[in-house]
Amino acid sequence: MLTTFLLTICALLLIVGALGYVLATFVLPYTLLQPGHRTSDTTPAAYGLPYEHFLFRVADDIPLDALYVPATAAAKANLIMLHGVGSCKEVYLPWVADLAKMGFNVL
Repeated sequence: MLTTFLLTICALLLIVGALGYVLATFVLPYTLLQPGHRTSDTTPAAYGLPYEHFLFRVADDIPLDALYVPATAAAKANLIMLHGVGSCKEVYLPWVADLAKMGFNVL
């Protein structure tokens, strides 16, 4: 009876360990590197801002989509904003509107 119980516990621990290994090796890295993607169709025009839309081609012919919003006040500086993994440039438009009003050109 005790031997059967110990064998069952060992088998369960082995299964849990194998599942933990598979989860840590094959599932978690991809959920961290490829989180859900946020998108938006909003443009700077929704905030009353003039803008230019650019499509850059970089190394390996990879296209990068960008928006340029010029300062609406006397220009002080130029800023380049980058979004993180799983985000999009349109998420930052409320801040871009404030920065443009403070005199920053934003790409």
